[in-house]
This record gives sequence, structure tokens and C-alpha cells, in this order.
Amino acid sequence: MINEKNNEVIVLVGMSGAGKSTVGKALAQTMGIGFLDLDLLIGEKLEMSIADFFTAEGEAAFRALEQQSVFDLKGIQKMVIATGGGALKSHGVLEHFLAMGTVFYLEAPKEFLIARLSNEQQQRPMLKDLNEEQLQLRLSDLLDQRSPAYNRADFIIDAGKTVQEVVAAILLKL
Repeated sequence: MINEKNNEVIVLVGMSGAGKSTVGKALAQTMGIGFLDLDLLIGEKLEMSIADFFTAEGEAAFRALEQQSVFDLKGIQKMVIATGGGALKSHGVLEHFLAMGTVFYLEAPKEFLIARLSNEQQQRPMLKDLNEEQLQLRLSDLLDQRSPAYNRADFIIDAGKTVQEVVAAILLKL
């Protein structure tokens, strides 16, 4: 066994569009454990969509809610957790995830992210209403800001592959 950490909780981090939710569902099913999408959990707490909350209340208010939602996960077991792309921006979130279980950074090339996100921009508050050039610049900026935190994950997995290949790569590390 390569990994001596708690393998009952697996946390997937990475940029929007990297496939955290899709891979997380497939991984949880393969392992026979639960799946939790942090953005969906937060969405259930709100009386509006995350995109609308972001617009109405701002990023700081969303990050505070996201941070509290992460800290509320203390004691969770046998679960794959897919995070939002910016979840690690809040103080203590990465450390909390690293203490809970095994953290995987699903690293995807910028071109892969652009291709996946061009049709989903309106649902992604940080990317809403951008043209293709602006999307490329915004993704570059976000990658620059977030990569130091993402790279502190226990493992980095190439997410530019099929879902089955990404799941297999994660399972090899457990």
C-alpha cells in the first residue's frame, strides 16, 4: 500500500471543469462508499443557486459559507468528497481536508478546462459572462493563484484522461 493515510475519506480538489464531481461519483461507486459534492451541499443550504448567491452576496460571503460547510464535515467516514474549485482559498480548509483523509489534486491542462467550461460558464460564478479570450486569461489567473494550494495535495492525478482512467489512477495510490 502506497498511502498510509485514512483512505475512508477521499477529497478531490482542482479547478472547475477538472471532473471532480464526475470522477468522485464513479470513484465512490467503484469503492462502494458515499459521495458528497460540496457545492451541492452548500446549494441545499441556500435559498438560491450558488451563482445567484455569489452575485448577490459576493465571493467573501460564499467562501465563508463554504469554509463552515467544510468544517462541519468533521467526523465523516467512508466518503468521496468533490470540492468547489476555490474551496482551498479559505483559511484552514486544506489542512482540514489533509487531516480528514487523502487529498487528490485532479490536475487538468488549461486547454482541457477551456473545452469543458465553455458550455457551462453561466453556472460557474468565477467564469460567468466571459468571452473565450477572457476565459483563457481568467483560468490562467485562477491556476496561478490556486496551484500552490492544489500542489499540497497528497497526490496529483492527471485529469485530462477518461473518467475510468482517472479513477484507476486514484485507486493505484490508495
